[in-house]
Amino acid sequence: MKSLVKLMIVVFTLTSVAACTGVNTVQATPIEMGKSIELNEGKDLVKLAVLATLSNEKAKQKKVTETSDGITIIYSRSVSALSWGQVGRVFIKPLGKNKTRVYIHSEKRSKFEITGEDTESFEQRFLSGLEQAVKTKN
Repeated sequence: MKSLVKLMIVVFTLTSVAACTGVNTVQATPIEMGKSIELNEGKDLVKLAVLATLSNEKAKQKKVTETSDGITIIYSRSVSALSWGQVGRVFIKPLGKNKTRVYIHSEKRSKFEITGEDTESFEQRFLSGLEQAVKTKN
């Protein structure tokens, strides 16, 4: 009986760890995944607005990468009473001198989590906050 209990604990632990989402997972997802918005501003102002919006949403910036294709920002949201947290990616794609498209994709850290905020709600609130931040920065 003790062996069966130990085996169940090991299986549960391994299954739980295997179902966790990390930074590598969101980095590997296609850019178009999640929600997006087009803004009539340049990428530098949009980057500042994205960082401010992430901060307002209590999301911690983990990594920022700039390439000729655009700017990628990886972030995480902490564990709370009802959530194991989230990880996500914002991609800022310049479309011209004063036009930019911002893509956001987030995932819950635990695939089995049924509590906490769903990712679509967070993404939508982020994009609304980003629009306001861009207007404020002008």
